[in-house]
This record gives sequence, structure tokens and C-alpha cells, in this order.
Amino acid sequence: MDLTSSSNLTWGRFLNRFRSIPQPHSGLLQPKVVLHVPVLSLGNALSSFATVMPMRKRGSLGRKTVKSKAVEHTRAAEAPDEKRAGLQADQVCHNLAKAAETPEQYQVRLQSQQVRQNASGAAKTPEQRQSRLQEGQIHHRVARAAETPIQHVARFLSLIKHRNVAIPLK
Repeated sequence: MDLTSSSNLTWGRFLNRFRSIPQPHSGLLQPKVVLHVPVLSLGNALSSFATVMPMRKRGSLGRKTVKSKAVEHTRAAEAPDEKRAGLQADQVCHNLAKAAETPEQYQVRLQSQQVRQNASGAAKTPEQRQSRLQEGQIHHRVARAAETPIQHVARFLSLIKHRNVAIPLK
């Protein structure tokens, strides 16, 4: 395997996904979750072995480190299939970490996510809020116009199930 220039950072990024990071769990280290993780193929959902650890704590979002700049440069030079594989590995790792979290970790994650969203919303100008609202409305209209009658019925059935209200169908 060639570990020079940009491929070295890509390989390092891959290895960092599976580096063990101890987290407190009832006075003990949280157990590792050993699962099959797809890396390149979507067809075979569980194809290669990997060890998945809990999500890491985020650092400062405002400043960029030398390492993060190097990662950005490396990602910009990646081929589309490498980007897709990296995003897929990130998504699988994230989903597995969420599935393995305790109820306490879940609550902490939701609270920190809410704090981040509130801070982000407070920093937006009224023009940005209006623009975001209009983008959402357009996206919503396009999605509804493109759905099939079966998708329409399925969506409304799920709404009825979640809200326990009667919603008229088309």
C-alpha cells in the first residue's frame, strides 16, 4: 500500500475512525461494539470487520487546526468514489455509535445539539431566516409534487399514526 502524500492522510483518516477512545460507563470503560461495516458497497450491508467506538467530543468549531486544514486539503483532492466511501463509512460509524449509546449519553447529546442549534439560530439575521424558510418551502413543494400516490398515502398514514389525527387524503 502506498502511504505517500495525500493517500497517507486518507489512510490516516480511515484509521482514526476506528481508534479506541475510552469513555466512562458506570465506572468501567464502555465496551467495544464489534460489527460488520460496509466500506465500498451498498449492496452488501455487512461485509467487512471493524470495531466501532463511541462518538468523540467535538473541539472548538470556530478555529481550524493544522490537522483540520490538512484534512480539508486531502478531501478536496479525493476522487468522487473515495468521497462517497468516506461519507458512507462516516455515516455507518455515526449510526452505530448512536445505537450503542446509553440513555444518559442520548440525553447529553440531545441537549448539546439543542444548545448548538439555538446558538446558530440566534446568530442569523432576519434575511437569512427568511431565505432559509423560503428554501424549505420550495423543497417541500418539489418533494410533494414528485411523490407518487402510494408515497402520498404512506406519508399521510405515518402522519396519522404519529399525530393521532384525521388528515384528508387527495
